[in-house]
Amino acid sequence: MTSAKVSRRLARVGVGRGLALVLVVVVVLLADGSASAVGSAPAVGSDVVRHGMCVGGASHWRLRVTVDDLGLLVVRFRIAGGSAGETWNLFLDRNGTGFFAGSRVSNAFGVVRVRRRISDAPGADVIRAAGHDVATGEICRGRVTI
Repeated sequence: MTSAKVSRRLARVGVGRGLALVLVVVVVLLADGSASAVGSAPAVGSDVVRHGMCVGGASHWRLRVTVDDLGLLVVRFRIAGGSAGETWNLFLDRNGTGFFAGSRVSNAFGVVRVRRRISDAPGADVIRAAGHDVATGEICRGRVTI
């Protein structure tokens, strides 16, 4: 429905021109999706967690993103269930731009972890994490939107 049609319908039910214009602008913004970015910063203490199984082995992953007191995103990626002493290549990115790439060796319990703080970009942030066990070829991938 066009904005002109909306204005005419609102005028028929007795809504004034000023209010009709405001309502049309709100409807257009909501339909466009750009209003969702306004005021969409996650609240301090917000917590989004995803987890799943890795491919090619028995390990499982967990990706957790929280908002700290400074408004930074704290990204934690954990892989568990493997053997001790295995080397994992780990990668983290936000909206397609990498912010961590490195190797970790699993501890005595077969766990590898990486933790990074990043700024909160305007709008929704899509955080992706991936891990590759060099010895076994096992692959773990996760994604969170906050």
